[in-house]
Amino acid sequence: MTVANKESDVRPDGGGTRTRARANPPTRRSWLTPTWLGLFGFIVVAWVAAFVLPTYIGLDPAKARVALREDVWFHYPVVIVHVVTSAVALFAGCLQMSSKLRRYYPRAHRISGRMYLFAGVIPGGLSAATLIGINIQGAPADAGLSISVGNSAWALLWVTTGVLGWRYARRRRFADHRRIMIYSFALTVAILWTRPFAVAAFTIPGFRDEWFFENVGWIPWVTNLVIAQWWLNRTARRPIEVPAASR
Repeated sequence: MTVANKESDVRPDGGGTRTRARANPPTRRSWLTPTWLGLFGFIVVAWVAAFVLPTYIGLDPAKARVALREDVWFHYPVVIVHVVTSAVALFAGCLQMSSKLRRYYPRAHRISGRMYLFAGVIPGGLSAATLIGINIQGAPADAGLSISVGNSAWALLWVTTGVLGWRYARRRRFADHRRIMIYSFALTVAILWTRPFAVAAFTIPGFRDEWFFENVGWIPWVTNLVIAQWWLNRTARRPIEVPAASR
């Protein structure tokens, strides 16, 4: 249950929220409604079905979308861990963004939040860091530096925002929790940009492959963070919903 007809103010020091009563607050439609989230969930399912399942469902290393190093026996298992945990983060993240779930089913919101962090973001980020290390070790000194640095920053921010979101929720700093979880979800779904970005880029006449590999580690997640910041600015004056105590 959610505290109804109340508005929350963030304390100047950022340390939590206080609520004051407000009668009949005006409702305002958000894109984070069941309809839009359902559509976004469909996109996630379609993306997994189109790009993930055909490649990894049979656990065949020959079908992997990355070049596997034969001298690193655990390379493919780490790829599988990253693929599975990233898919968990995508689906659980959609649940986390649902205002209806948060309002009417706070326990489900908390469970999906733990799944998002401990079964998705943390193992997904650690496996991503391992893959980056494997690729750097096996590549020439001047090859793929930009994409490696971009992906490393992406993985670090992904794990950091996820952990901070959990800590803020535990401390009942719900305004900070909302803000950091929107950043975290933006980093999670940035993976959906990479395939369309590649397809679109390579259809441009005279396109340079080097430009793509220099920027593919940056453009998807930086673009999503910009969109997330725009959304936070747009909704800055909305009241923060305070979840009920655990049941």
